[in-house]
Amino acid sequence: MNEGRARGTFAALGERIGAVLGTALILLFFSEYLFLNETSVESLIHAGPRRLPVLLAEMAGWYSLFAYVFLITLACFSVSSPAALFLAGSILGWAIEALVVPVAHEAPPVSWIFPSIGWHGAVDTMLGWYLMRQAMRRLPWPALVAAFMALGAFWGGWASWFWQGAAAETVPAPLSLGAFARLATIAAGLWISGMILADRTAARAFLPGRWETGIVAILSVALFVQTGLAFLPGSAGLAALIALTFATLKRGQRLRPAGSPDCLQALRAPPGPARHALAVLVPLTAVATYALVLRFDLALPSELINAALLIGGAMAYVGAMWRVARGR
Repeated sequence: MNEGRARGTFAALGERIGAVLGTALILLFFSEYLFLNETSVESLIHAGPRRLPVLLAEMAGWYSLFAYVFLITLACFSVSSPAALFLAGSILGWAIEALVVPVAHEAPPVSWIFPSIGWHGAVDTMLGWYLMRQAMRRLPWPALVAAFMALGAFWGGWASWFWQGAAAETVPAPLSLGAFARLATIAAGLWISGMILADRTAARAFLPGRWETGIVAILSVALFVQTGLAFLPGSAGLAALIALTFATLKRGQRLRPAGSPDCLQALRAPPGPARHALAVLVPLTAVATYALVLRFDLALPSELINAALLIGGAMAYVGAMWRVARGR
């Protein structure tokens, strides 16, 4: 009996690790490569055949920590509503931007919102991890094709921000079409692999053990303190905001009516393999769109989009806090 129980425990741990890694790859794609973080993009494009696997393993490792923070938050606070999911995505955003890099500390309170909430909460979490995966399960084929192509078109157009909105001496050079195609191929491969892995392990609820939760919590707090120490007292303000968000999630968990619908339930049943394969439309459309961007010198209004994500993210966060605090 003990041997069978141990085997079951290790199997469950393996499923959780698979869920973490799958989620990490999804978040890595939307956070670094769809967003086109200059440092990450340049590193990927110029990495040789020996360096590339090491680079991707390093990125996946860090994002596995962030994914663990996110999934533990979902589990510990029984997240089941879009509003609570958005708050969990905000926690994720602060983990990405405040544990290893100090972006969230650099210009408070604006940096508390963008990109932590405005991009990571809205795009990484709600669009990438949740809505696109819901679409793969619920949309008819023509609508799913349109959704993938729309995401790819946005990606290819968004790449124009590389040469916008900064002083001339700091603007990165436009990516060549070949460089963007390399980025799109590798990054989308990571994303699709992450969705397959996350969906294969989604049937069983993610229920982390106490030791897992404790290790992730201790490591996260230690990294937050180490990164934020030089930014006091602003980093203390962010810590207070994080604590308030956790407290609100806890209150929402207590007030949640019995039998209320679970917005994450649909993710437990994986889509068919053909729907995962259809996701290749995203990089194909992105490369085609980027070719037009270069050919006709097109550009999305990235500064306006960033402003909209900043303002919209702040409003969505306040609205989500209100709804979760009232048990809605």
